[in-house]
Amino acid sequence: ATLQQAAGLLRRSPHSRLVVAHVSGAAFVERERQENPMTVLSTMPTLAELSAIAGPLGLQVVTPSFLGTEPEKIEAALRDFYLVVLRWDGEHGGVDGAPPPEGGAAEGV
Repeated sequence: ATLQQAAGLLRRSPHSRLVVAHVSGAAFVERERQENPMTVLSTMPTLAELSAIAGPLGLQVVTPSFLGTEPEKIEAALRDFYLVVLRWDGEHGGVDGAPPPEGGAAEGV
């Protein structure tokens, strides 16, 4: 529901982005949820979960290139430092795998 609301506020442009991040990573949030379930209501989504939410909204999931290119390695890296970018796909005013025009962020952010 939160990503849907955020996407509703996001301008349809090749340069628009939503950033989902946690400096201490997904593993930290999971521990916090176990220790404080009344305070921490959810955990950081896996790439598959995020893609399943983002796709129907017209958003692509993009990870920074320093996390790697293999999904397993990216998931492992997200456990320590969570940083995922969502951008519009081509059908919704964004790009499909190509860098946005005129100095926008490149593929793999």
